Amino acid sequence: LALLQVPNAVGFARLCSDCCPDAAAMAFEPLDKLLKRSGQKRLVLEVAQITVESARKVDSQNEDVRKAEAKALICGYAWVYQRIGQFDQAEQVAAESLRIGENLGWNRNTAFCLKCSGRLRRVRAEQESNGRTATKLLGEAVSIFSWRLNAFPRALSMARHMRRLAIVTACW
Repeated sequence: LALLQVPNAVGFARLCSDCCPDAAAMAFEPLDKLLKRSGQKRLVLEVAQITVESARKVDSQNEDVRKAEAKALICGYAWVYQRIGQFDQAEQVAAESLRIGENLGWNRNTAFCLKCSGRLRRVRAEQESNGRTATKLLGEAVSIFSWRLNAFPRALSMARHMRRLAIVTACW
């Protein structure tokens, strides 16, 4: 039932983007998981774009608007770019989101950005035919996950998994 209302919510956010950008900047958060579960990557990207563009139109950005922008960058743009193989773009928006989150002192966002960057290196390593390059990428992934274990506890199990992959890759 909620999925049926998504086009209305997106249309409303799009309409609000010019007249009430602070309201439109909040569009991504409530639709995030619903859109991802539906598998509509194009719509995830569209709502993230509405959110980011609207946030940037707000004259006096408050913390909520900046957090909405950062989340749309990492959980919207970067999420889609990872899944369609546009790794460089994913890295760019992850770095932008990280910068915004760190300026706010928002550790949760930092953890998500680092998780994304680590995942990107792992995925690249899995696709890499050169064993040395793959090992280097996996090492970078482990370093990223290890760096912020306290900010994102699930990263500990991911880091252990990355270490195992690095050992297997080194055997190529």
